[in-house]
Amino acid sequence: ARPVMAALASTGNSKGSRYVQLAHAIALVMVPVMGLPLVWPEVLVHLALGPAWLPAVEWLRWLAAAALLGLPAVLLGPLAMTLDRPHWVAVRTFIELVVRLPLVWVGAAQYGVQGAIAGSAISSVIGGLTSLFIVKKLASISVGAQLKTLITPFVALTPAAAVLYFSVDTVTASANSFEFVAFGLFFGIVYVLTYMLFAALAWWFVGLPPGLERHCWQIL
Repeated sequence: ARPVMAALASTGNSKGSRYVQLAHAIALVMVPVMGLPLVWPEVLVHLALGPAWLPAVEWLRWLAAAALLGLPAVLLGPLAMTLDRPHWVAVRTFIELVVRLPLVWVGAAQYGVQGAIAGSAISSVIGGLTSLFIVKKLASISVGAQLKTLITPFVALTPAAAVLYFSVDTVTASANSFEFVAFGLFFGIVYVLTYMLFAALAWWFVGLPPGLERHCWQIL
């Protein structure tokens, strides 16, 4: 992201809109990737590690949720380094660490691994919120404008996630490994296509603004 940020820093008054476009593009790609283990951990754990590891399903779900909650912080590092303000990355890291250490310690002591993961998720939320306000200061982009970059990806994720949610029983009830992989591959493809369809519909609904969707449309 650094080369893109360097170009963004030289765009003057338009750097806010360029940052929003870049943040939206990253969210559009990362949300379905993170959403897969959030909604479909049973299938992923079974496929990758075997049925003996199914007790780890909830851990994977919480880790995916924590990753999603930390999504607003992804671009802060490249932005701060490009604008020669690296101390703001240290500020965000310090705030998140101050929150994370006691929450993870208390969570692990009281509820074990799930408590530790929950504490990590909460600290990710705090880190994400901190990043929103730091980006507002660095690039003059409102918190609302930054949060709007997540609307289309999460709107598109909802019906796609429903496909995975209602397919879990079908996939896990497979009679053999070949059938399991075949069902998993089929519903995985349907998940991706559903996400792309609703992302395109959401893009059309808001008036076809410039961004990753328009770039992909021009390629097609």
